[in-house]
Amino acid sequence: MSPYQRSRRSTRWLWCLVDLLIIVGAFYTAALMRYDFRLDLSFSAAVSTCMAIALVAHLVIGTLWGAYAAGHERGSYEEIIDIGMTVVLWAVPLGVISMLVPYDLGPRSLAFTAGALAMLGMFGARFVLRAARMRPGSSREPESRPTIVFGAGEGGRQLVRALVRDPSAGLTPVAFIDDDPRKRRMRISGVKVLGNR
Repeated sequence: MSPYQRSRRSTRWLWCLVDLLIIVGAFYTAALMRYDFRLDLSFSAAVSTCMAIALVAHLVIGTLWGAYAAGHERGSYEEIIDIGMTVVLWAVPLGVISMLVPYDLGPRSLAFTAGALAMLGMFGARFVLRAARMRPGSSREPESRPTIVFGAGEGGRQLVRALVRDPSAGLTPVAFIDDDPRKRRMRISGVKVLGNR
C-alpha cells in the first residue's frame, strides 16, 4: 500500500471518528431539548443505550455501504449523499423500533431528532472543509503565479475551481475579467470579477 493510500484511509477513519462524535453530541442535544435541559433525564441510561445502538449502526452501515466504504473526496456531493443515506438508514429504523419495543430507549422522537441534528452537523463539518479548501490561495504553492481569468462564464468558473483544487498547477486565480456589467463586483469561488479589460 502506497503512502498516499495509507493517508487517504487514515483520513477516512478520522472522518468516521468525527461523525461518531457528532452523533454523540446530537443525541445529548436532542435529549436536552426534549427534557427541557434536565441533566438527570438527558444523560440517562435509556438515552445512552439508544445512542450506542445508533453509533454501532452508523459505523456498520457506513463501513459496509456508506461514506466510509467508498473513497470519496471529503466534502464532495457524493460523500454528502452517502452520509445522508447512512444516517437515514439508522435513524428511521431506530425511531420505529423505539416506538414498538417495550424497552426504554428514551423519548420516541429521540432517534429522529438526533438523526436530523447529526446529519446537519456532518453536513456542516463538510461544508466548512469544502469552503476552506475552495478559498483561493488557501494552499498556494510558493512559486505559484497570480493569474487573471478572462470570462466569468461557466468555462471560467470551472477553470478557477480546478486551479483552486490543484495547488500544484502553479497558477493562483486572483481575478476574473468579464464584460458583463451584471457580474461586476461579484465573487465567484472567492475570486473577484473586475469588469472590462
